This record gives sequence, structure tokens and C-alpha cells, in this order.
Amino acid sequence: MRSGNTYNEDQQAVPYLSSFGAWALAFGCSVGWGSFVMPGTTFLPVAGPVGTALGIAAGAVVMLILGMNYHYLMNRYSGGGGAYTYTQKAFGYDHGFVSAWFLILAYIAIIWANATALPLICRTLFGSLFQFGFDYFVAGYHVYMGEILLAMAALIIAAVLCLRQKAAELTQIVMAVVLFAGVVVCFAAAFGSAGGQTAVFSPPFEPSHSAFGGMFTIFALTPWAFVGFESISHSTEEAIFPIKRAGIILSISVVTAGIAYILLALMAVISLPEGCSSWTDYVQNLDSFSGMASLPTFYAAYTAMGRTGSVIMGFAALGGIFTGLIGNYIALSRLLRTLSRDRMLSGRIGRLDRNGVPRYAILFILGVSLVLPFFGRTAISWIVDVTTVGATIAYAYTSAAALKTAWMDRRIPYIVNGMLGVAASLLFAAEFLIPNLTDVKTLSMESYFILAAWGILGLLFFREVFNKDKERRFGRSVIVWIVLFALIIYASSVWVEQETEKAVDNSVPVIQAYYKENPLRGPDATADGSESAETAYLE
Repeated sequence: MRSGNTYNEDQQAVPYLSSFGAWALAFGCSVGWGSFVMPGTTFLPVAGPVGTALGIAAGAVVMLILGMNYHYLMNRYSGGGGAYTYTQKAFGYDHGFVSAWFLILAYIAIIWANATALPLICRTLFGSLFQFGFDYFVAGYHVYMGEILLAMAALIIAAVLCLRQKAAELTQIVMAVVLFAGVVVCFAAAFGSAGGQTAVFSPPFEPSHSAFGGMFTIFALTPWAFVGFESISHSTEEAIFPIKRAGIILSISVVTAGIAYILLALMAVISLPEGCSSWTDYVQNLDSFSGMASLPTFYAAYTAMGRTGSVIMGFAALGGIFTGLIGNYIALSRLLRTLSRDRMLSGRIGRLDRNGVPRYAILFILGVSLVLPFFGRTAISWIVDVTTVGATIAYAYTSAAALKTAWMDRRIPYIVNGMLGVAASLLFAAEFLIPNLTDVKTLSMESYFILAAWGILGLLFFREVFNKDKERRFGRSVIVWIVLFALIIYASSVWVEQETEKAVDNSVPVIQAYYKENPLRGPDATADGSESAETAYLE
């Protein structure tokens, strides 16, 4: 440490986080922009309003179980770091690296997703206001310089706020309250405008899917819906409330997040545009609508309260975006600080400034994130799809750590809770990694490629960490090599398979068109000039 330097790597974190602030952190990280969009695009087409509500409720119960595992370990092990710390304490540094590597991807991808969601709100509320400057297409998404600047501004504002702890906490609290209150008010107004008739939720389940299948599919999306609820586990050093209260805070955050998701899903079927006889007609033809009608949640608020409703819903969505930005900035910067203290990253990244903030970590996150808006929303969504895999790995490790620790402590309730958490995490992992296991396509073809690339990058980074490990903390287990190699091989094989299927699907129409235009020129033509069986089969 250099005397007089503003940054002091030995400085202790400054406690500032209140109970209310911890709730805002956990709740705000759980409910983001996706909760306003997914009802119309994913939830309702699979499970219907009642099926979605029941699936989310069941998922919230599982998250409560995971929350109790976090609560137990937060009180068992001091310091921040969340899943990384718990894994490292229970299973060693090698396992800790795996959990941290995928948790980093989850947190930073959510930051990118929320930043690039801001232009989508503006497209809905203000049309082409920010669609100026040079423009181009990335994976079919139209990117405008004005919207890039808007996303970059959101990233910068969130980073500046996070450099001041109390400012970040106050903003997080205000935005979380605006988010939750806005959803409740808009749902009450929309339901009231329908006369309080539950008939608007008919049919309760999506007719083309089984009721159980639809509910299970929504249940399987739980890690995506609630990822980030555990963010306060990275800030235990900064809490001014007793850590024994963490379990209650986590439980309240899960319950309020579940309520927000359910109300938004139910709201999406209350108001129907002209020409739609039921909500099934609406969601099946959602692509044919534009503006407010393209987002059922916004359309319901607008129909019930006019422009006031769309403004309230807009502020609620804005609250979801900024709570996601600030919350994940805080969680990821504290995780990077913990990794820096364990000499897995540069010591400079983890140093605290005079305000007790990991300034370099926050600026590093900002620097990396400012590049992403140039890639467009579609490309970023491929990365975001992978976040659930990262979070699920962290949840599995946390539950396993709770199981092992509780076994040593002879804490039977937490042993059972740990077992349940491990089982649920494995179920979630299977649902996201195995293609077509449920009715929702959870990972795109590009996401499997990104997952394989992240595994390769992890191997290279771990090799550097291993070579610089003078204390021989790493290399005691082959788990890193096995997990990352297996993930690379599996994700690559799925990607290749899906690429091949896509190429075949794209080739068939071309072949069909060729033989229709040239029936006598192909190798399958018969001697008398008629079509062969193979050519007929292609048609």
C-alpha cells in the first residue's frame, strides 16, 4: 500500500445498507424490463393467465428455499462474495472459481439487458424520438445512434450513482417503490375497468397446451425471473442491519417480485385491441400490432387510464431498468472486489476509495458495458439467455455448500433445505441446457455458441490464475477442467447440430424451386423425363 494514495486495498467496507435498501436491492434485481414484455411474448402463449400465475407462484416457493440457503450461509460465513465465498469455503478455490465465473456473466449480462431496454421503452412511448444519427442492422435489429447514446447515458448515470453509496441506495429504494406501486396501481385500474370480472382471464390456460405442461414451463423459467434476488449476499460487509434479518428480507423480496410478475401477466389479458375476440387472438397476432398495442401490459394501463396509465407504466418500467442497473453494478463490483482480495484479479480492481466504494471495479464494469449497445438488442439477448445458466450454477453450488455446512453443523432443517435446493437447481439446469425439453425454446442457437465461448475464455483465464498461484490454492481438484471442458463440448455440439438443421431447412426450398423449374436437368430425373420418387418427396 502506498502512503497518501486515495485507494487503499486494506480499507474495510463502509456499512451503509439498511433493511429497506437491502429489500430494494434484492427486489430490484429480480424484476426488470423483461417482466413487462414476457407476458405477451412467452408466458401467455404457453400457459395462459392462470397457468402463468400458478407457475410463477410455484417458482417463488423454490426461490424461498434457495433464499433460506443463502440466509444460512450469510450468517455462517462473514464477508461478501455471495456464492463464490460459500463455494470456496465449502469446496475449495477451484469450485469457487467455477461459481464466480458464471455468476460474473449473469450479472454483467443483466446490466447490458437493462441498459438496452431503455430505448425499447422510448420506442413504445415516444415513437422515433431517439431514432436519429447513423443507423445499421445487427441480426435483424435496427440500431440507431440516438438509442445507443441513450443506453450509454443510462450506464453512465447508474455507475456515477454507485460511486456514492447512499445516493445509490436512495435511488434504488425510490425506483423499487415506483416499480412495485406502479404495477399494483395499473393492475387495479385495469381490473376495475373490466368491472372486476374474472371472465377476462378465460380461458385460464393456453388451449393448445396441457395445463400442467404450461405451468411447468413457466416454473422452469424461475431462475430467469428471479435472478439477482441473492445480490445482497455480496454486500453483507456493508449492512447496518443484523444479518440474521437477511432471511426475512430475501423472503419479502421474492414474494413482492412474484406478485409483480403475476399482476403483470394477468394485466396483459384484461384489455384487447379492436378485432380480438379473446386474449388468445391477441397474443397469437401480437406481431401485427405496433406502438402501445404491441405490449399488452402497457396497452391495459393505457386503456384503463389513458395517457396517465401509460406514463405510470412507463415510470414503473423505468424503475425496473434502473433497479436492475444499480443492483447488478453493486453486486458485480462487490464480487470483483472479493475475487481481487483473493488475488484472482488485479489488486487495483478491488481497492476501495475514501468512501469505501470499489471505484475501479465499477469503472471497469462501465468501460466493458459501454461497447455493448453498438451490437443491438438482438445480439445482447443471446448473451442474456445464458445468464440463467450462470445463475443456476451459482444456486446449485450455494445449495450444495449449505448442505455440506449444515451436515457438519448437524442442522437437519438446513440439510433438507440444501438437498431441495440442489435438486431444484439441477432441474433448472437440465431445462435450460437440453433443447426442446419444454414448450419454450430457452436458449437460442447463438446462445449455445456464446456459452461455449465463455467456457473457453474461462479455461484460458483459469490457466493464468493457476500459473500465478504461488500459495497452491488452485489445482487441488480437476473440477474446473472437467466442468468447462464438458460445457464447451456439449454447447458446441448442440450449436453445430442446430446450425446443421438450420442449413438443411434453408436448403430444402431452394432445391424444391430448382427442380420445379428444371424437372429434366437433375440427377433424379428418370429416362423418360418424369420426376423421380426423390424429387416428388422433396415437394
